[in-house]
Amino acid sequence: MNVPYKQLIAGAALVSSFATVSTVAHAQELANAEISGNVLIGTDYRFRGITQTDEAFTLQGGLDYVHESGFYMGVWGSNVAFAGSLELDPYVGFSGSLTSDVEYDIGVLYYGYPNDPGTPEGDFWEFYGSLAWQGVSFGVAYSPDYFAETGDYWYVSGAYDMELPGEFGLGFSIASNIFDSRAEMDSFLGLTGSGISAGSSYLDWSVTLSKSAFGLDWSLAYVDTDLKKSECFLGDDGCGPTAVFAISKSL
Repeated sequence: MNVPYKQLIAGAALVSSFATVSTVAHAQELANAEISGNVLIGTDYRFRGITQTDEAFTLQGGLDYVHESGFYMGVWGSNVAFAGSLELDPYVGFSGSLTSDVEYDIGVLYYGYPNDPGTPEGDFWEFYGSLAWQGVSFGVAYSPDYFAETGDYWYVSGAYDMELPGEFGLGFSIASNIFDSRAEMDSFLGLTGSGISAGSSYLDWSVTLSKSAFGLDWSLAYVDTDLKKSECFLGDDGCGPTAVFAISKSL
């Protein structure tokens, strides 16, 4: 999801946290603030290592307002293969610098599925914070009641971004998805009553190569988790290793 904090810590959240590309460019100056938009098309939407589009193409877009004080707000949306086929996420936060080298970002985000007819509900709140220093970032996110009403959840992540020759970028991310109990994570993965359990946490990671060319941002990411196929919604391939290609444009 193309949100300022997610670009730092979400780890495979869009088509892959990392197929995430910077979107604050060509912004319209507006009374000490900037308004910018972004669109993206990708071969999959991977959020925390798990496909959200059943391994099919994704179309995503967002709109951001950023004030010079560091305050920002926006909304981001994508197609999904569940919960009424639409995800729409409003967010608000504050970012700035602690020193000349250390940046921070804090905020709150609402994951919304406005067409979701199901029970339990998919919508949930998440509070987040991150620190970044010379290409290294560390973040923590917390939800008091995660997707499908699966209770307390923590997302602890780290990432490193570096520049390569030829103006290429290379990014690495790894994160732990921590549920309150084994039962809650099994419920999230659709394993309840199956006799299979995946434990109370799982890891996701990604490696992303990116490049700006022809007025567009291009990325190719390898995304994976440590979940076995049998632990992923009783045999789904959507938690396993994959390559995700994405093209995005700042507006």
